[in-house]
Amino acid sequence: RHWAPAAAVAWVGMFEGFTAIMLGYHASRVASLARAIGLLRRHPACRRVLLVWNNAPEEFHAGLRNASLSESAFTGGASYQARRVPVDVIMEPENTLNNRYRHAGRIGTDAVVFVDDDILPRLEVVHHLFKLWREDRNRLVGCTGRFIDEEGYHAMMHRDGQMWRCNMLLPHLLFFSRSFFDGYMAEATRDVRAWVDSDEAHCDDIFFNFVYTTMSQPNARPTLAYVPLHFINRADDVGISDQGNRMGLRSRCARWLMERFGMASRDLPRVELVDVDWSFDKTHAGTAAVRNARRQRSEEAAGA
Repeated sequence: RHWAPAAAVAWVGMFEGFTAIMLGYHASRVASLARAIGLLRRHPACRRVLLVWNNAPEEFHAGLRNASLSESAFTGGASYQARRVPVDVIMEPENTLNNRYRHAGRIGTDAVVFVDDDILPRLEVVHHLFKLWREDRNRLVGCTGRFIDEEGYHAMMHRDGQMWRCNMLLPHLLFFSRSFFDGYMAEATRDVRAWVDSDEAHCDDIFFNFVYTTMSQPNARPTLAYVPLHFINRADDVGISDQGNRMGLRSRCARWLMERFGMASRDLPRVELVDVDWSFDKTHAGTAAVRNARRQRSEEAAGA
């Protein structure tokens, strides 16, 4: 079943749009990158895709050959209704996760979406996350939550009664304002970028959440809009999240960042669990997180 975005065009408007950024390294994922970019280019609000290649150009071309693809699989052809969406393949001279945040000058939209290289985004989900972000452009809107406690322990999620809670979002599929690149690449945070390069926890995403928190203060405590991850199709491959002692390494990084920024867990964003009406796919309606959110609101209403 193909998603027809006719209704989406009505509210996107002539000039509003988003730029997608994908970070690639593994030759084995070139085919899934091409597929994901093809899907993103079909969305009527997609204005540009940046593929930041963090490995040698030879590895990229080897991935193309192995998948029987040409580079036109990324940069050529027309997307939905003959809309040509530019794709910039950026060959980085140095392998660093900071490269994901370096290219604000290439972005002509306020909205940016990070898409991980093992994600095959569903257009329905991209469409709804973008709509949520447009309702409040000062927040992060994403699908993958994590929780950092007062001791700096980095966990998948935190159970609070009947609710699962998080206070940061990962860049698996994440909408945000381009303005947050300024804080990440600021001269004042050069030492943190150096830490990202030297540490094996790959903690650029944790750093980005701390940047978001500091840039959102003191006006308001920042809010994350969280939609559970399993609304996304994932490519079948093994990545850095499968490394041994992953949570221990990430916890060490979280503690270092808490000390560096002078923050505690209570300073991190509050999370809004978005209760989405996924009427386009009934399989989405049964998630525990959404059921719990509905139950909690029903109980609060009954007690009012």
